[in-house]
Amino acid sequence: MDGSPTIPSVENKKVDDVLENFQAVQTFSPALPTSSRLLLILAIFYFGILHMNMVTKVTKNYLPTGGGATTTDTTAIVTAAAKEDTGTLIKAVELPVFPIQSLKEDTSIIIISCLTPSAPDIVMIDMLYDSLVMLEGLSQTAPIIIAIDNLVEEGSFYAVKHNYPSSTVENKERLEAYAQNLRLRFKDDKRVSVLPYVAWQMHNHVINKALQLVDTKFVYILQHDEIFKKSVNHTAMVKTMEEHPDVLRKVEFNRENNTDCNASYWFRGELACKEDEVSYVNKASFTKTCGWSDQCHFTTKEYYGEVLAILGDRKIHPESVMNRNKFKKNCKYWGAHFYGNVTEGSFIQHVNGRFIKNDALGKIKDENGKLPVIKAALSNSTR
Repeated sequence: MDGSPTIPSVENKKVDDVLENFQAVQTFSPALPTSSRLLLILAIFYFGILHMNMVTKVTKNYLPTGGGATTTDTTAIVTAAAKEDTGTLIKAVELPVFPIQSLKEDTSIIIISCLTPSAPDIVMIDMLYDSLVMLEGLSQTAPIIIAIDNLVEEGSFYAVKHNYPSSTVENKERLEAYAQNLRLRFKDDKRVSVLPYVAWQMHNHVINKALQLVDTKFVYILQHDEIFKKSVNHTAMVKTMEEHPDVLRKVEFNRENNTDCNASYWFRGELACKEDEVSYVNKASFTKTCGWSDQCHFTTKEYYGEVLAILGDRKIHPESVMNRNKFKKNCKYWGAHFYGNVTEGSFIQHVNGRFIKNDALGKIKDENGKLPVIKAALSNSTR
């Protein structure tokens, strides 16, 4: 093979040669004392075995280690010493070596979180994490980033007008305990990273900084209080986005059925419910809409880079900008598809994390745990 190293061969070497040396000792050293002859025999035997081991080590040095074959051919041929079944003859044989291939992840998950009334309890994140089994075909080692936004200043616009949690002493302690509980919960799960921010970021900057840690082409952007409750064909979404990159750019998972969602403020428009090239493809259905929402969705890192460039440095929810008229008019480019056909949904359950407390969350978790589809998915999961 061109460029391949020359590997020493072991031709017609007999193990019996070592034993023949014993006879030489007996023949040519009759005058040696018995003890000396015994030491000489042991020395010859030792160096004979050592020689054979060195040959084996030389051939092993050409075998690939760790990341796979070092040659350019994935069916590289190497020469190794092997013992024939028919006798003690050692000769060169050719063995195919197949490189060890590690699958490269194609999808990451970003979970956007913040302080809620249920914190420092992490039951809401646990519910979402467990529901990821509904994403059929998603790698069991797909990276997960839990990005936790910080608190707004006391008396600020968002604290007063939007009831965002502010930076009181109590809230600071609860937020730190919440982050620590997540670290402890996932300390043995190497694919999960907990990313608490030291200052308030707002939705778009939380996503932006988390995306900087993403090395995959595809990404789920998930809200911490939206839980998958119906199966989603992840494999089909990836395949369809690969095949129709200019058509299927963002897939949203609805809280209600797709028909009602298309009639809402966020999604109504001339392209709502219209069929296109990806309406029924790869054993999955997608419904075109002209709207744009922050609710749980699947897209590419490249697409989000374009969105974040539009949002700029201001602190804002992406949907507040991306759902404006100028983007609706260009909805063939920016507009999302709902997962499922026009009559399907809902695919996620919104537990309203800004207001719900632990007792209500516990009841929802118990109810979801009893659902046959969730139970079956969890029982078959390796998570």
